[in-house]
Amino acid sequence: MRKLVRLSIEYEEVKEEEDLLESLAERIRDVRMDPDGALWWFFKAKSSRAPSAQG
Repeated sequence: MRKLVRLSIEYEEVKEEEDLLESLAERIRDVRMDPDGALWWFFKAKSSRAPSAQG
């Protein structure tokens, strides 16, 4: 199973884990975060954006 997981890390320890995308058919090539907290994930030939954590 492929999925994207957001980890909240504090003092080199995982404090929170959130599944963002589950059961992916494509392989994620890269994940980036905008200054507003929005996540961008990149597949082989396209990209997608998640809303920022601030709403």
